[in-house]
Amino acid sequence: MYKTCLLVMACIAVSADRLRAAPPAMSRGAVGQNERDESAELAVKRALESPIGAVEFHRMPLGDFLEHLRVTAGVGMVVRWPALNRIGVFSDSLVTLTLQSSTVSAALEQGLAQADCGHRGATFSLRDGVVVVSSAEDLAQEMEIRTYDVRALLSARLSQREQVELQEAVSSLWKEHYQVFSPPWHRQPRRWGPEGLHSARIDPSKPAQERETDSLVDQMESVLTTRRLERLIRVIERSVFPTSWRRQGGEASIEAFGGRLVIRQSPEAHQAIEQLIDELAGDVAARSDGGQS
Repeated sequence: MYKTCLLVMACIAVSADRLRAAPPAMSRGAVGQNERDESAELAVKRALESPIGAVEFHRMPLGDFLEHLRVTAGVGMVVRWPALNRIGVFSDSLVTLTLQSSTVSAALEQGLAQADCGHRGATFSLRDGVVVVSSAEDLAQEMEIRTYDVRALLSARLSQREQVELQEAVSSLWKEHYQVFSPPWHRQPRRWGPEGLHSARIDPSKPAQERETDSLVDQMESVLTTRRLERLIRVIERSVFPTSWRRQGGEASIEAFGGRLVIRQSPEAHQAIEQLIDELAGDVAARSDGGQS
């Protein structure tokens, strides 16, 4: 009975140590279908954030307004008029703005919002270093596939909730394998069942108890990792463009592969996903530091 209790404690300790082991530094390098020129995109972002000072637009057609901002910022711009026309925004929609101090990006946002009287989603985004002005629906249809390494999130220190789940998993696995180990709540001699004998034949160099303990630990790790992965996917789907995901009738998707997520989403959604994963990784690091102190 005493030896059995020690075995359970050792099993839990080994599992916790494995789960706390720090994986390689999390690399979330997004792998797109085509490599983008990051330096060019950064230059465009800076141009959009450049100040334009005091300026006034009085009943200026949207087409002329966009051209003025394009020249002011010195960036490439593509306007998808068919997509804008479908939501009631046209090149002759009038823009009237008085800006005392603003940026190109803010002026662009305000001008599009004014032209989009029905608030149906006139917006802009960056695509390969070019400003694309269109509808939100149109931009959302352009999907990219990126891969996120989330092993650091899956292997972080156990939370209190997960510690409870680990204890429940231990109890469940003890009941499943009681023919090999007599669980603490069963006052009966331990005996080796057919499964234990079969495993012993496979690896006769290991004591059957040690091999069976490894098997239990592996199963517990698998259960916890799967639950963490499922929770992470739910958080992403609920936090980033919720209606765009396949289970909500959209086109975006998430597939888990090992410790990585393969996500098909729009570039805007990918930016939000990267930010969310950064925040979650920061929470995990803070919790680990707190546990070590």
